[in-house]
Amino acid sequence: MSGKKNTATRRKDEYEKDIDNEKIDSCMQDLLRVVEIFLAEFEEMDGDVLYSTYTKVRESTCSANHSKQVKEMPRVGPVWDFDKGVTGEYYYNV
Repeated sequence: MSGKKNTATRRKDEYEKDIDNEKIDSCMQDLLRVVEIFLAEFEEMDGDVLYSTYTKVRESTCSANHSKQVKEMPRVGPVWDFDKGVTGEYYYNV
């Protein structure tokens, strides 16, 4: 064994693209749900919101943005490399 790691990347296949789309859909549904709660709370409390509600909106927004970034990455490899647009293979091991 040479001890050399396999660093080869490849283009995403249809299965991986489908997973990307499903994750974006899931994140957007979650984001819409928590924003709806946030807006109702904002209205009921005359502009105030609970910090926990704000945190849920922030986390949902970050998840949606991450899913979007992953979808835009064209390649898959053994390790993540955001600079080169490579998603780690384990992301798709569902």
